[in-house]
Amino acid sequence: MVVEGFIALKKSTDASASVTPDNVVVCDAGWLALRYPATRSANNSTILIGTDRSENKGIEFKENNLSDSNWVSGLSDSPVDSNIFERADIVAWYQEMNGTLLLSRDIFGTIPLYYLHIPGSFLAFSTSLVSLIEMQCSKTYLEIDKQRVASYCDFQKDQASSYTSRTFYKAIKLVLPGHFISVSSNGLTSAPYARFSPEKWLRLGSIEEYGRVFKDLFRRSVKKSSERTHNTVASHLSGGLDSSSVSTMFKDVSPDTNLHTLYSETRTRYTDEGGFAACVAKNIESVHHDVAPPANDFETISLYTSLYGHPECMVLSPSLQGSLIQYAKDLGCEVLLAGHDGDSVVGNGLELPYEAFFSRNWENLKTLIAERADHAPMHKIYPDWDSYSPEWKYRAYVRNFTVSRYFEVVRKLPASSAFRLMIDISKNMNVPLSCFLKKGLKSAAGKIRSRDRLPLSILKTGISYKSGKDRENAAVSFAKKLPEKYRNAFVAVYNAQSIIANEQFFTLGNYYGIHNRFPLYDKELFELCMATPPEIKFGNGLGRGHFREAMKGLLPENVRTRPSKANFSLYGRQAVIRLYHQSKDLMQDRSNPVWSYIDKNKYEKAVSVLLRENAQEFLHNRSQFQVLRTISLAIWLDWLTRFQSDGQY
Repeated sequence: MVVEGFIALKKSTDASASVTPDNVVVCDAGWLALRYPATRSANNSTILIGTDRSENKGIEFKENNLSDSNWVSGLSDSPVDSNIFERADIVAWYQEMNGTLLLSRDIFGTIPLYYLHIPGSFLAFSTSLVSLIEMQCSKTYLEIDKQRVASYCDFQKDQASSYTSRTFYKAIKLVLPGHFISVSSNGLTSAPYARFSPEKWLRLGSIEEYGRVFKDLFRRSVKKSSERTHNTVASHLSGGLDSSSVSTMFKDVSPDTNLHTLYSETRTRYTDEGGFAACVAKNIESVHHDVAPPANDFETISLYTSLYGHPECMVLSPSLQGSLIQYAKDLGCEVLLAGHDGDSVVGNGLELPYEAFFSRNWENLKTLIAERADHAPMHKIYPDWDSYSPEWKYRAYVRNFTVSRYFEVVRKLPASSAFRLMIDISKNMNVPLSCFLKKGLKSAAGKIRSRDRLPLSILKTGISYKSGKDRENAAVSFAKKLPEKYRNAFVAVYNAQSIIANEQFFTLGNYYGIHNRFPLYDKELFELCMATPPEIKFGNGLGRGHFREAMKGLLPENVRTRPSKANFSLYGRQAVIRLYHQSKDLMQDRSNPVWSYIDKNKYEKAVSVLLRENAQEFLHNRSQFQVLRTISLAIWLDWLTRFQSDGQY
């Protein structure tokens, strides 16, 4: 479903007519408060914001079967005076008397809301970027934002950035999650409407108390995520804690509803969680399916790019997630549940050893490592990790952890301070100095081997990302209202990767005709997790202690207490190698605008590293990112060129 509209900020009829988009009703006065799914009609139905002349306020729909959207009652003349923003996914309100338009977006950004604002002229908006740029009024405002392209192609910048209003088009912006924009002839302002209150949970004490409240809030959220669904439901079941908990809790609250659990079978040694997924499916008696992602990555990304209107932003091929959505739809499901972004919302407490190291609290670090060592994911370094004694694991983990942290900070220290820190670690943590020497020599040897060197960015010289030009981001906007200790929680949840993934899931859901639901996105649950002390989250070294406590008696113990999770590095590399071979015709086209941004020699270097079997894992990860982003950018620029020339895509 698409929600879109248009406001002429000039009173002149001629001015309005000259920019009014086709098939979009001009708002005179009215309000819309919508919670998805608002209808069970055809998946491409469109809601157009307009006016009910008889009431002089309200909404006018292209389709009239949207009674489910009228769940809001008792609205005042302005939704600002009520809690309507938090209760709805999309709110659009226009007051003709003062010519003010308000648009709001849901708290976790699960639905995108794009807008094009030309001050003093008009504002057009839509939950579909493609629909917005198809409007006649948008045609002359599709200049590419080169700063957004630069950040998109930079390995460090795009992976670590917080979510902002910026899109790939200079003039088109996004409403920030949990915010509203106010637009009038005087200009546009953005402000948060969401207010977070983690302090209300500080009265809790024990892990049992936190676990009990977590369970209650999680149960309520799962139930709400699947309400108004009278058909079968699908749930992504990877075998990890998040997806297993979502699937299990759904079956607990809706035992009579048919549940199909979907496991993505990627067939790599680091992603083989089929046994855990099958165990959960058996426990809840779901209809379980192994879904193999298709191998037509170039075709898939090309299709999805034409739906997004921007380059593919996933760090993995979208074939994996897209295949699950399509499979669920083919099963006749209306809703696909997933544990998306549970890591960010819940937190894990595993930052405690890092904090102890950086504060030089060696005794506390020893205690934390003693708890953590047995659960640490060390199998890549020590394939037989599980066979070693607790004492051996402790010594190995102490050395690996402290030496790795040392080399993270040593470059920022004067030589004398670096030496003193090394001696301090060696003395207090019983780490032989030879461990530092071996690590340093290995790192130096890697830098000397020039054929393995790969820059962070493969952009052409002169093109770079300047972070200072970004607008206020969602994490900063929310965090500044609360004590500093909550800042990292907002940074984790409102990171660009997660929110853009939400937007892409929404677009794919519209295309396939299914609603993606993420029950771990719940405001009260997030507030509880912010308030949960890291010592409780640490949970004797397993992490996510309050979550695991909540799932006692529901999840199988081997899943509830599993310390590991899937690593998709091998699958991601295989998919990008396929994409590289499938996209050769496009990438060999010298006229593709991608070479205006990307240094072709650096791209070919990234390809050579990607294809080299014995390259180090961090180089494989970097080259995978660079090749995937370059090809995705080329696909989008090719699509945009054709779109602007003839309007076809």
